Amino acid sequence: DQVDELEGQVDRLEGEVGRLGGEVDRLQGNVNTLDGLVTDLEATNRGLNGHIDELEDANNVFESLNSDLLSSNLQYEQQNLQLQSINLDFQASNNRLNSTIFQLNQKVDVLEDIEQNLTITVDKYQLRNQELTSEVDSLSNITLDLSGRVVDLNVQVVLLQEENDNYAQLNRDLGTIVSFLNDTSLGFQQTFESLSSSLATQITTRRNLLVEDLHLKYSTNALHWDCDVDSRFRLRDFAKDDTLPIGSEYYDEVIQYLDEELLGEVCINTEDLELFLRSNVLPVNATLESISLVDLKSGVSKYTGDVFNYYFPDEGEEGGLSEQDWSEADYDCEKLPS
Repeated sequence: DQVDELEGQVDRLEGEVGRLGGEVDRLQGNVNTLDGLVTDLEATNRGLNGHIDELEDANNVFESLNSDLLSSNLQYEQQNLQLQSINLDFQASNNRLNSTIFQLNQKVDVLEDIEQNLTITVDKYQLRNQELTSEVDSLSNITLDLSGRVVDLNVQVVLLQEENDNYAQLNRDLGTIVSFLNDTSLGFQQTFESLSSSLATQITTRRNLLVEDLHLKYSTNALHWDCDVDSRFRLRDFAKDDTLPIGSEYYDEVIQYLDEELLGEVCINTEDLELFLRSNVLPVNATLESISLVDLKSGVSKYTGDVFNYYFPDEGEEGGLSEQDWSEADYDCEKLPS
């Protein structure tokens, strides 16, 4: 009966060995699939550990029975040796699988680090791309604006050239008339005064036009800056919500942009503007960097308004520049007396 029982156990063990062999074949067939490899190997490892424990228990029982039946159980001993060999193979396979799992885990960690670095890099490139897109849009707007200004200036140059030609001809005609009057001494004083008055009127009209054109140009620069600054810094938080402080990180850049686009064009000193902002816009003891974009726009509008009132006073208003002042400065604010 014990022999039969042992034979039944051996048969079960052989069946178990066959099942384990099929499991190993299945695992070896799935080893090429990277996505499910770690999960499958862990499950297989737990199964193999359980089978190894069962085989070790069975082997102990088999060795105990074999010692009692050594004289008549040589065949079973041979089978036990075969099972031990198979068990060693399973242990070796398990060790190789554990090593493979460890290596795959290391590779997964490396790939995760690479993916994280790539994600950070992609985010940086996307942000830089947005900034470059914004700069391209801003430059496109500036290009269109400059093109329009060039066209306007070309038209003005043509008109001024025509005016100069007219004045040159008038001057030649006036010289001819003066020469004639001097030669004939006919006393055409009244005619000469009439011509002089007409010429003076035309000169005054020309000065008025030049000053008005300069006033329009300066006012246009101020309007363009107010709009362009939103486009230039539209990706920044202080531009998305113009009540937020500009902050020390971007204040210098904003002021430099203001100087390039407006202040330098109309001869306004940056330090004078900042002194005005401290005195009339910012709270007491507040830093310039804490100013918001909406307050900066308001302060610039007030200050440039005061400057333009001095540059181009209304008729009859005292304290500002005259058309004569602009004429002597060649209609260039940098040449105005300080």
